[in-house]
Amino acid sequence: MKKLLIILFCFPLIFSSCEEEEEENIVFTQSLQVSSDGFFYGNPGIPVASLIIVKNLTTSPLEIMCEKIIIDTAAGTSNYFCWGSSCWPSSVYVSPIPAGVRTIPAAYSDSTNFTGYYDAFGNPARAVVKYCFYPQGNVADSSCVTIHYNDN
Repeated sequence: MKKLLIILFCFPLIFSSCEEEEEENIVFTQSLQVSSDGFFYGNPGIPVASLIIVKNLTTSPLEIMCEKIIIDTAAGTSNYFCWGSSCWPSSVYVSPIPAGVRTIPAAYSDSTNFTGYYDAFGNPARAVVKYCFYPQGNVADSSCVTIHYNDN
């Protein structure tokens, strides 16, 4: 009976470490933790910026890429992103190699290098954009965060 209780208790713990967990716009995967406030507001006449923190949870440096997935946006608006000193226009959905690959040291939180932007060009329009981060060559290890621009 004791063995059965131990197995029943430990079984969920073994598999819970393999699952993605999302709580208050903080997402954990095997290699990364991605976090952000999730909602950003601003004057529709100027671009609204969203800051995203990407943390390497491993004991080795990782080469990280970003993918932008537009969930909802209005016609005539623009979504673009910058990573480090490089920015890409709204037509770019995956950070290009090599300029769009950022090295994040082991156990380091990169809190200043990634910014997503939404430009409504003066219209009071909203947008919802998902940004996914993953080690180069390992899309299956993606950590994503959904950002709401000028959204309730």
